[in-house]
Amino acid sequence: MTINSIKLYITSLRQDIKKLDVLISALESQYELLNKRDTGLDKHNIKMLEVLNSLEQTHAQRDAFLISLSLPSGSKGLRLLCNKLPEPVKSMTTDLLQELTIKSKHCKALNERSGKLLASQRQLMQRLTGVKNNNSYPEMNI
Repeated sequence: MTINSIKLYITSLRQDIKKLDVLISALESQYELLNKRDTGLDKHNIKMLEVLNSLEQTHAQRDAFLISLSLPSGSKGLRLLCNKLPEPVKSMTTDLLQELTIKSKHCKALNERSGKLLASQRQLMQRLTGVKNNNSYPEMNI
């Protein structure tokens, strides 16, 4: 474990916290666009996917770093790494991980809120059209 690799690891945590801030804002905007049935939703979703892909990439890099240290990937490896760090770095890393966890949970809650909105819209459309099959449209008698 080198000092530079630990610095990069901590930097990646800080960067992901900033990305999660962007994602939180994007999820809130997405909900508003969904609610208004705005045509800008497609462009918005593409930008959100870019942030999500970036988060996934840095997460995979951190997992690979943990594995390179012979630690398990994921939260268990993070806890073990934190326990091995000297105290000022340990506290800072623990705080960053807590912030990352809180923001990740917030993103999940916002995403679930949008999912509930979509589910309620789908149910309404099924009631209005009388169609139970989610993959078909009602027949038109012209």
